[in-house]
Amino acid sequence: MAKGIDGLFVDNTDIYYIKKTNRIYNAITNILKDFMSYKKEVIINGGDEYIQEYSKKNDVRDIATAINQETVFSKIDFEKNRLLSQSKEDREYYQSYIEDASSKGLNVYLLEYTTDELLIERIKEYCKENHFNYYISDSIELD
Repeated sequence: MAKGIDGLFVDNTDIYYIKKTNRIYNAITNILKDFMSYKKEVIINGGDEYIQEYSKKNDVRDIATAINQETVFSKIDFEKNRLLSQSKEDREYYQSYIEDASSKGLNVYLLEYTTDELLIERIKEYCKENHFNYYISDSIELD
């Protein structure tokens, strides 16, 4: 905080998806609430299952100001180093999640990986309609 940061980008809250225990849930909650006490932006990358669980009984604005969701419309084939379109089922799941998070007061950011011009236009239109922010990378490395 002494360096004047304007927010925190919190990764790896998806550990709750991998191991759903009260200990992990409570640890993530405590960390996020501590971050929020600094009155800075707190953006959670991924972490959809944790956010959805937390929001069942709590106001998500207690733990974050925004979410960043990767690969809503796009998908990465890491084995063949290719950028693909997301499956309809996964896209619909992520859209439902981010729209719900938005309705609960969180800002939404999308990070997509594609060079497909039609998919890029679809992402831009969706984000404009929903007042979401986005970044589209033509590389897995974000370069």
